[in-house]
Amino acid sequence: KTIFAVFHELNLACAFCDYLYVLKDHKIVAEGSPVEVCTQEMLADVFRVDSEIIYSSEGVPRILFRGVKSAR
Repeated sequence: KTIFAVFHELNLACAFCDYLYVLKDHKIVAEGSPVEVCTQEMLADVFRVDSEIIYSSEGVPRILFRGVKSAR
């Protein structure tokens, strides 16, 4: 079975989804497993946040938000 869901809480998406799509300006800018998609670079580019990524013992990424990146 395939289930499509929309998450605005990225840590929940990482915990419960096998495959993610990230949209920016109505376009897919990243897709893949949570480990492949949830990177500091992607979070800075798409969501304009500073973050740190840690991993659970099962390898699930956990995003720690550090703050908002300033506008350029």
